[in-house]
Amino acid sequence: MYVSKLGNNSDGKSWKRAFNSIPAARSAVPDDRGGHRIIIRPDTYVEANLSTAFKGAKGSYNLITGDTNGDLGSGAKGRIIIDSGDPEKGFKSYDWWGTQLFDDIAIPKPGKGRF
Repeated sequence: MYVSKLGNNSDGKSWKRAFNSIPAARSAVPDDRGGHRIIIRPDTYVEANLSTAFKGAKGSYNLITGDTNGDLGSGAKGRIIIDSGDPEKGFKSYDWWGTQLFDDIAIPKPGKGRF
């Protein structure tokens, strides 16, 4: 399956028909037998969740691969940035190892405070 912002977001079976997001491609993984590959075109993707319903089978895992040099047919060279830091779409995280002290009182519950 292919992921590209230039695709038409239909079925991910080619670069032209590529999904526009990584979650759309991972949702299209049909089964838990493994051996499926998602190939991503260089670009920046704001993605909050990269988990998959099917992780594959032992010895036959599903793969997410970046076409960073264009050898897999995207025709693009560059980096693939998966940004989970968008305040509305991305992962909300805290620096547990930083100089600030965090506890269950200081961290707002989802849907309240800064979340």
